[in-house]
Amino acid sequence: MRLLLYGGTFDPPHNGHLNNLRAAAARVRPDRVVVMPAGLSPFKQSTAAPGSARVEMCACFRTLEAEGAVPALCVSGWEVEQAALGRRNYTVLTLEMLARTYPEAELYMAMGSDMLLSFDSWHRWQEILRLARLVVTSRNVGDAPELHAKAKQMDPTGPASCLHRSRLCPWPAATCVPALQQGKRVKMNCPPSCAGSSGGRGFTGQTEGKAETMNLKQAKELVRGRLSDKRYEHTLNVRKMAVKLAKRYGVDEDKAALAALLHDSAKEISKDEMRAIMRAHPELAEGGEERPTGVARHLRRHPGPH
Repeated sequence: MRLLLYGGTFDPPHNGHLNNLRAAAARVRPDRVVVMPAGLSPFKQSTAAPGSARVEMCACFRTLEAEGAVPALCVSGWEVEQAALGRRNYTVLTLEMLARTYPEAELYMAMGSDMLLSFDSWHRWQEILRLARLVVTSRNVGDAPELHAKAKQMDPTGPASCLHRSRLCPWPAATCVPALQQGKRVKMNCPPSCAGSSGGRGFTGQTEGKAETMNLKQAKELVRGRLSDKRYEHTLNVRKMAVKLAKRYGVDEDKAALAALLHDSAKEISKDEMRAIMRAHPELAEGGEERPTGVARHLRRHPGPH
């Protein structure tokens, strides 16, 4: 049996976390997934939401089970319980617990690429490599050589880790949490089932009822994580042409660049994932009947000179 552990502070859990786990599961094809919110991460001094709330919020990961991206999934509060007893949280202790609980299991642990680069500073990191294989989700185009070099440095024999590309979410938690605390709406970044609180505010909190507009940097990061290298290069070329045309015709260059960056952002998303997004965000389909009909469809329905 293959067991995949995915741990983190999850303060709050967001779509980037779901994408990381989705990518890791696609690489490993585990029989069981354990999501483990940290009681108190050794890398963070405190969390905005209490442990019990973060365990509850992690129910959003079950949407991956519903869409078939992962098999049996459970959210474990073990590390939170250990912290409540005054015990430190270390990944190696969690893996030892899982090895005792599932003695027949082959253990895997999912992590982001930033964690791999600092992995040899973790508590008893050599023991972690003995207990489990690392599944590293690469989120940046072109970072694979650095990650492979780091993995080889830690374990020259090569079996310690495997890499997989993940899709980025628009905003990481470091940006998401301050926005939530200011009452800004970040609904597209946080799963709707994460209706708990971070810093005392709901994940769908609003300021004057308006969502914050994505800027060019955020759009570029989003498509960089979602698209293949070839399509990403195409997108950058489309952006250059869009800006040239905007200058020529005297329209907003930033809006043209943003439209160009996002024009293929869903091109490589599967139909199942698109359906899951629409189910999770029904507001995207609001007013669909009143929206303009596609040009090609319009011409098919209304042949003749135009």
